[in-house]
Amino acid sequence: MKAISKRRLKTAALVGAGLGIGALNGLLGGGGGMLAVPALQTLGNMPIKKAHATAIAVMLPMSLLSAIIYTAMGIGNITLGWTSCLAVTMGGALGAMLLGRMSKEMTSLVFYTLMLAAGIQSVVRWFG
Repeated sequence: MKAISKRRLKTAALVGAGLGIGALNGLLGGGGGMLAVPALQTLGNMPIKKAHATAIAVMLPMSLLSAIIYTAMGIGNITLGWTSCLAVTMGGALGAMLLGRMSKEMTSLVFYTLMLAAGIQSVVRWFG
């Protein structure tokens, strides 16, 4: 396969993954980052730390747009959202500083452990 065709196919796969991840984030109010990291690693050939940092960068506009649409529809509690915004922002800064100090193995372990725990919790709630 020609290099240009491979690059176009990879770009199309990244765009498709982005559309799906964005739709999921908008539908569920979050969770897109959990899918963006593995997509960026696999389709974008990014090392895990770079994939995490890039996922965070794409989450801001996606989440902001979703919040605007939710607010326009009268869904959600905007007051509580602004109240928690400061704490979440501070936590994000702390997490970003920790990411810079963690090994890639530890980053992967923490990320996939949290994904697994969230999945198990969702299944237990579904059947519980």
